[in-house]
Amino acid sequence: MKRPDGQIVGLCLNTFLSRPKEGEREEPVVLDNRLANYLVGIVDDCRAKIWDHLPENVNKVVDFAILSVDSSYGRRGIGSRLINAVFKENLKAQGVQGIVCELSNVTSQQLFIEKYGFEGICDIKYSEWEGHEGRQIFDCSKFHTDRVVCAWKPL
Repeated sequence: MKRPDGQIVGLCLNTFLSRPKEGEREEPVVLDNRLANYLVGIVDDCRAKIWDHLPENVNKVVDFAILSVDSSYGRRGIGSRLINAVFKENLKAQGVQGIVCELSNVTSQQLFIEKYGFEGICDIKYSEWEGHEGRQIFDCSKFHTDRVVCAWKPL
């Protein structure tokens, strides 16, 4: 979503995910930045866990990979408009059976679960992620959460 001058104030990136075959796991992306690799790793773990908690007949979903609104544009319905735009797509015609998301902060957890009726199906605690020094990598306590919640909504 852009302002009239072209500045982006909201962004929603989505991807299609297909259930992996038995014993198959997608190779993780490896980046040059150690912290970026941790972030990719936690998202990969969430995506792998999601399939264990979805009905067995669900084989294709859309993943809300990133939903972000510039903090100076918060509380204006921009996030809701971005979410609703995805719901308006004819996803069923593309074989999609539901939508999943990895919710890393309390605001998104509340928005998706309370307002849009997503169901929290599993989570990953930030305390489970330690770096090479044995220290917790992610401390999101200032955002009032200690976990990433994986959520889903059938279509």
